[in-house]
Amino acid sequence: MDEKERIDALRQHNEWSELFKKDPEAFEKMRRDMVEEVIKNAPPFLQLKLRAIQARFDKRMRTAGCKENRLVIAHSMLMEMFIEQFNPTMQRVSKELDDLWKNKE
Repeated sequence: MDEKERIDALRQHNEWSELFKKDPEAFEKMRRDMVEEVIKNAPPFLQLKLRAIQARFDKRMRTAGCKENRLVIAHSMLMEMFIEQFNPTMQRVSKELDDLWKNKE
């Protein structure tokens, strides 16, 4: 990330933070709209899965209570996804690459 991108990211963060403080309902609407836009722009074969993940996330956030709990829940969900999906995929790819290299020798 170059300096311009970093400054832009900080500006956007500050704008979202201020909106959340001043008008949580407007913040939530913008967040939902942004999520919907990302899902709509995803490849069709991923959209259903993304909607399911978002619904699960929203459900867990509704029961979170305070902002600290929301952070812990979001972190735990990301770790679950890493452990259950990303990590096994990377291990499989790593094994396949190892097999390819072994076959070249």
